[in-house]
Order: sequence, then C-alpha cells, then structure tokens
Amino acid sequence: MARNKFDVDEELEQEFSWKDFKRLARYVVPYKASIGKVLFTIILANLAGMLAPVFTKIAIDSAIPDQNKMQLFLIGAAFVVTLLIIGLCMRYRIYHITNIGQDVLKDMRYDIFEHLQRLPFSYFDTRPHGNDFDPCGQLYQYTERSIKQWTDQSDLRCFQCSDHTDFMLVIVRQI
Repeated sequence: MARNKFDVDEELEQEFSWKDFKRLARYVVPYKASIGKVLFTIILANLAGMLAPVFTKIAIDSAIPDQNKMQLFLIGAAFVVTLLIIGLCMRYRIYHITNIGQDVLKDMRYDIFEHLQRLPFSYFDTRPHGNDFDPCGQLYQYTERSIKQWTDQSDLRCFQCSDHTDFMLVIVRQI
C-alpha cells in the first residue's frame, strides 16, 4: 500500500459495509422530495419505453396488412413522441441525480471539515496522512461506479430507441 504519496491511489482493504452505508444515508434524507421526483421520471420513461412494442404490434397486425398509411403515420408520430418523452426524462434524471449527488458530497465534506476542526492536534501527530477517511473513499468509489453504470445503461436505451425508429421508417417506405 502506498503511503504519503499524492499521485498514487491506495487500494481499499475493507469491503463495502451496509453499516457505513446506513450511517451515511442520513445525508440523503434532506433530498427525499428530489429523489422522489427523479424516481417518478424514471418510471415515466420506462412506461413510455414499453409502448414501443405495442406500437409495433398495432403496426404489424393492423396498419401494414390493411395498407393504412394514415394509421401507420400516426403510430410513427406517437412513437416519436414517446422517444421525446424518454429523452426529456433522461435529461431531467441525469441533471437532478448529478445535483443531488453533488449536494450530498458537499454536506459530507462540510461535516468532515467540522469534525476535523474539533480534533486535537495530537490526533494528527499519531496518524499517517491520508489514511483517516477510508469509508468516505469507499462511498465515493461506490457512487462513481454506480453513476458510470447508469450512464452506460442510458446510452444503450438511446440506441435501442433509434433502432425502433429506423425499423418504423423502413416499414413506412415499403408501403
């Protein structure tokens, strides 16, 4: 383990602990309303995403066999509207999750700073630099990993939606 080097990250020796997670969860409590709104937009986006197979079913079962171009156009327009809803919800979600995360980290830093100010100087004389706050480092790495996974999943959803749109456009051209 590297000690007292600013350019070398230390490996975490402790696994993630639910006890520490519950202790740190109190920082999220002031943001319950914002988190609830974000969860609502996630549910709304998922519901809108579930409409794509329904639109495809209607198009294949009734609009294409009947060669009803108007119905197919309306289905395509409704599909584009659902894509817009999904995109707006995704934008809202990413923006607000980022703000909530930054606010939580700001609150944690403030509390850590206050705690450090109350410690006696002898505390710092007996401990090596940089090894005092591993649980916060674990939480930061866990949060960073989670945000990375969420963004990767969001990118995949965008590609899936564009594939559905391309499919609908191909069907419209064939009729």
